[in-house]
Amino acid sequence: MQSLWQENIQLFDQYLQFQRGLSLNSRAAYRRDVNKLVAFLRAYSPMPAPLTVSANHLETFVQTLAASGQRTQMRTRAGIQAFYRFLVDTGQLHTTPPTTFLQSSKRKLPLPTVLSIAEITQLLAAIDDRAPQGLRDRALVEVLYGTGLRVSELTDLQLGQVYFEEDLLRVQGKGSRERLVPLGEVAKQQLLRYMEITRKKAPQLPKHKGYVFLSHRGKQLSRITVFETIKALAKKAGLPATTSPHTLRHSFASHLLAGGASLATVQILLGHANPTTTALYTHLDQDHLEEVVETCHPYNIKMDQG
Repeated sequence: MQSLWQENIQLFDQYLQFQRGLSLNSRAAYRRDVNKLVAFLRAYSPMPAPLTVSANHLETFVQTLAASGQRTQMRTRAGIQAFYRFLVDTGQLHTTPPTTFLQSSKRKLPLPTVLSIAEITQLLAAIDDRAPQGLRDRALVEVLYGTGLRVSELTDLQLGQVYFEEDLLRVQGKGSRERLVPLGEVAKQQLLRYMEITRKKAPQLPKHKGYVFLSHRGKQLSRITVFETIKALAKKAGLPATTSPHTLRHSFASHLLAGGASLATVQILLGHANPTTTALYTHLDQDHLEEVVETCHPYNIKMDQG
């Protein structure tokens, strides 16, 4: 039975790659989700096959995730749902999938932390950019906050994707979708400083020399290193322990919206395929929402004119 599961997981991975166009990292996350279910089902005798898993099996499985935290639960639920969509789409499952109950039991995820402009300043002040690593850290923080890149997009960024004269970055996002992201003047200048001073003098291994951000050993900077760097800076600056690269992406989006940018524009900049994702991802303070209604709604405009 174990081999049957593994065969289907392999086919599922191919489905995610070729039918849904997901990235390597996303596919790995979905495989992990299904493997969690497989590990849980081993306790049953006989172990259920993919097509014989029931809603009761899945309800019990979801209950075992309770200690893992809400975000992990939702992540795993999404993976299991995707796996059963694959079984339906490929004609293996002809009945209602056992994941139906998961759709009605979803809970809204808490919004990620967003930093104020003053807190962004605190974070930057915690960086000693007199040191070579400080120049790198200043550049990556400015680029993350100034462009809204995902951490994987930052670490995967190559020299040929940076257009300083045009003030643009060509980014490879989720599902191998490319987009052009404006590079603001502050982020541009800090990136140039890092590249001309720190990066130029650092060792560069042949396999990694094409990447913009390198470790002190000359390797492509890892996502873990970026996470640890932001965490350490946040702690030094006295900011929330939840501060992460994603916090800077969220702050980028929130500050743009608060400054008057449209949701459609922010969607494009973030590389979201679905506008609903942007709407859930961003939030505005109530004062700004009230101001938008007062100044933009036709009834209020007519009243002002009258």
